[in-house]
Amino acid sequence: MRQPRAAKEAGTTPAKAVATATEPAAEKPEAKNTPFVADAEQLRRFVQGVFRNCIDGHGKPLTARLVLRAFTHRNDKCVLSEELAFGSGVVSAAVDAASRVANRPADGAAVFAPPPCLFSPFSEKARQADIMAAPVIAVDLDEMDPEEGHRKLEKILGPATIVIASGGIWTGPDGRTKDKLHLYWRLSRPARETDEIWLLNSVRKTAAKLAGGDTTAASPAHPLRWPGSWHTKGEPRLCRIIGGDDSREIDLADAARLLNVDEKASAGSRSGRPAGSYFLTKLPLAAEQLADVVDNLPNKDLSWEEWNERLMAFYDASHDSEEGKEAARRWSAKSTKHDDDAFEARWDHIGAHPPERLSAKSLERFVQEAQAGTEGEVYILPPSQSSLVSAAIRAELADLWKPMASPVRLAAVEPADIFGDEPPVKLKSPPEGCLPDMLARWVRSEARRKGASEAFTAAAALTTIGSAIGNSLTIQVRARDADFAEPASLWCVLLADPGSAKSPVISAALKPLREIDSEWLAVDRPRHAAWATAAKVASRKNLPPPPEPRLRRAAVDDITAEAQIKIHEANPRGIMRSTDEFTGITESLGAYKRSGGGDRSMMLRLFDGESVTVDRVSSGNLHAKKALMGILAGSQPDKIKTLVQSMQVDGLLQRFLFIMDEGEKPAPFDEEADAEAARDYRALIRYLVSAEYLFPEPVKISPEGRQVFQDFIDLTRKMCNTPGMNGAWIGHLGKWEKIAARFVLTFHAIEQFELLGTVDPGIAVGRGTVERAMAFCRFALRHQFAFYSRFFAPDERHDDAVGVAGFLLTRPGITRIKRRDIYHARTSLKGRDNLRKLLDVAGSLVDAGWLAVSEREADGPVEWAVNPLIHERFAARAELEQTTRERKRELIAEAAEARRALEASV
Repeated sequence: MRQPRAAKEAGTTPAKAVATATEPAAEKPEAKNTPFVADAEQLRRFVQGVFRNCIDGHGKPLTARLVLRAFTHRNDKCVLSEELAFGSGVVSAAVDAASRVANRPADGAAVFAPPPCLFSPFSEKARQADIMAAPVIAVDLDEMDPEEGHRKLEKILGPATIVIASGGIWTGPDGRTKDKLHLYWRLSRPARETDEIWLLNSVRKTAAKLAGGDTTAASPAHPLRWPGSWHTKGEPRLCRIIGGDDSREIDLADAARLLNVDEKASAGSRSGRPAGSYFLTKLPLAAEQLADVVDNLPNKDLSWEEWNERLMAFYDASHDSEEGKEAARRWSAKSTKHDDDAFEARWDHIGAHPPERLSAKSLERFVQEAQAGTEGEVYILPPSQSSLVSAAIRAELADLWKPMASPVRLAAVEPADIFGDEPPVKLKSPPEGCLPDMLARWVRSEARRKGASEAFTAAAALTTIGSAIGNSLTIQVRARDADFAEPASLWCVLLADPGSAKSPVISAALKPLREIDSEWLAVDRPRHAAWATAAKVASRKNLPPPPEPRLRRAAVDDITAEAQIKIHEANPRGIMRSTDEFTGITESLGAYKRSGGGDRSMMLRLFDGESVTVDRVSSGNLHAKKALMGILAGSQPDKIKTLVQSMQVDGLLQRFLFIMDEGEKPAPFDEEADAEAARDYRALIRYLVSAEYLFPEPVKISPEGRQVFQDFIDLTRKMCNTPGMNGAWIGHLGKWEKIAARFVLTFHAIEQFELLGTVDPGIAVGRGTVERAMAFCRFALRHQFAFYSRFFAPDERHDDAVGVAGFLLTRPGITRIKRRDIYHARTSLKGRDNLRKLLDVAGSLVDAGWLAVSEREADGPVEWAVNPLIHERFAARAELEQTTRERKRELIAEAAEARRALEASV
């Protein structure tokens, strides 16, 4: 155990800390109808004490999720599950949530118990596997004498950082009562790696055993009541901090040593089993066996204990596999009592405390017990369809290998959503906490005052900042390839109908850059004019002209290609090009003229900042050694639709980021601008646009950040297989390695300037910065998916597949289909000439998990099994398909009747 340096220098003693931390018990509200309010000061002290070390290398809060949860006293049902970005808003959100939980009706009384850890922002769950940082050793003393357990643990580990009276009461054998306690020791460095988190799990479990505490609360993801919240089971009592030394910290390895926890054994339990344990089921059940159990095991009116017992049997029978978990989830969901959050929490709990007497045989027994008193054969688990016979031997014994029925079973295959016509969601605001603090305030203020989405203000600001950096700095994209480096400039278009505040947002973002551009021109134009006069005089005298002075530029509007190259020649670090209408840029550069191939090529080079040479009859040879251009513009859907139709497949449009809106037009707020945020934003732009670096090497991404970056790039590659998207989408995804690296460089520069007032190219980009940049990239990628879904026609095969899928949804009784069923659904697939096309369409449905081949002939599959899960997964879509088809039939009938009436009137 050690004290942080700050505490030692301040002379804080543990005794003093305990004395100041102790507070009298808060009283409940006097008036009967007065609502309960959470204690903000208690929550603030708890959050500060627990999460103090959850910071990155720059002292900023980790980019992570905190999950606020509450569970009913009666049946542990999760009644609150709210996520928020870890940062300054945690306490206020906790006060609000804890107050709401405290005022629930008596028959639904619940405990406010968020897990005291942080979860990854890139997962959607709150399991131990999703933990990003576990900052404390927490022990729940509620089984034996809490005071005795407290003394026992502090004798081993030293004084706790925080001691909490949880609100519960422990009653001793002599009838005396004592407060139940929660003890917390803050780790000097939060557990973040998998082995560390499992070691922490073992440490917490061992500590609880020694002190007579709750060993089921061993997982760092286990919910625990927070101080400042109300215990409303029975007489309301405030959960409160009553002691502890806020300066005390302990190293996890030291704690494990003091408690005699075997670190190697703990690391071996990462599969979800304690060290040295084993699964009672020798071979895990296969997916089809688990599915058979789900089909035959009822789930009606079970008690909580019975539900939990069956989940534990699924856990052991599947060896904690993903198939086993999903089978257990589907079985649980057969009951109207099913709650997905409660299921997740229970499965995680079982992983930390696996069953000791339940197995696959238990599942078989549960089904047999449910069948008791009914007619029919006794249920026996079916044998696995996975055979130990190799494919080669099967081929040799083909005549003997004749199964009685098709082995196709789709009950465990989750069908994919191939429709892809849902409206875009979560496009309005970037993820909370992903933007650097100084930028987030400017983005929020400008969006409110302009009546625009924060997506627009954030994208406009980041594009402007990237252009201010230009290629004065570059970033090494890959770990080893030092030649693959990218500048910071981006091409961004804000896309929305008129009246969406695109132009005001662009003007606000570019204002500091345009100010600098005006200042430079005010100085440089007179010099250039004087030079032009002197050059004419020299020419008349047959003398060489004097050296031409630079015309510095930061931003330009409408300009010809020739004039722009001259500007690039004088401004090798890059410029920003902006107009109110995006198509004006492409038209001025001739990028989409019939004869504009050379100009398109020039624009492609402007994205990378390469050299550009243009030969014109009128102006001669023009050359810029470095020509980098950032683009920030607005446009309207109708104009983009026309442009897309004339687009050539050279990847030009795919280099742009199109930021969409959700169709909302929020009213602008009449309020003062955030003056401090505007001042900081202006200072950042002015610094970056003029900063000079002495022979800078490309900025590198740290090894920790590299994996986060690579995970995002892997995501973009996987999305190339998105059903129905055309080739333009795949081309765009191929550009994201460059685009994502530019975002990382931009975020790095912002955060360095915010922290240091300068940018040092020698400092590698930390994991936290990469995580924030990739969170914004994911947000921007959602916008691109919405753009390509809306403006680019899907491939023809996908369109036919969607038609067949709709046909299947309207016929729930069909379990198998043949070729004729498919061309009845899509007449365009009928005929021998269209067989290849029909098989391709069926193949895409097989890939999506909707069908499985059940019979083949020489020219390909002739029959397919239909996945029954499509009718559960897409029930709402089936209803829509049925309604649409009925309406079409009605319209056809009406048209026929109208035609008959017309003919009868003659």
